[in-house]
Amino acid sequence: MTDGRTLRVAVAVAVVFASGVAVGRMTAPTQVGTDSSAGRPLIPRGGRVQNAEAMLGRMTEELKLTQDQLAQVRPIVREWAEEAKAWPANSPGRHAVAERHLARVRGLLKPEQLPAFDEALEKSRARLGLPGR
Repeated sequence: MTDGRTLRVAVAVAVVFASGVAVGRMTAPTQVGTDSSAGRPLIPRGGRVQNAEAMLGRMTEELKLTQDQLAQVRPIVREWAEEAKAWPANSPGRHAVAERHLARVRGLLKPEQLPAFDEALEKSRARLGLPGR
């Protein structure tokens, strides 16, 4: 290959790579904040539960859920996500849905998991400007 052709191929590869990064950034789900102990809140920004499985992953990581707990929490989080869709983002109704379902989750936790749960929840409430409980 000639030097000119090598340069054009290298530039073309760089443009394709940069385009892929740009498209990935535009189509990826948005971050939900970084206030909890593991860097993610239990109540996402605006009270949105955009993806029940992502929420379960965060809860499993932050709270060290057992497989039994995960099996019990999964339907609660899925129900929460479904109910939250009916309310506008950051609305009192959506926050009430979150609080109701988080209370159910709290009831399934072991005493040693409660401090991490309460801390993450309070940080989320503070970030959203919601009163503490």
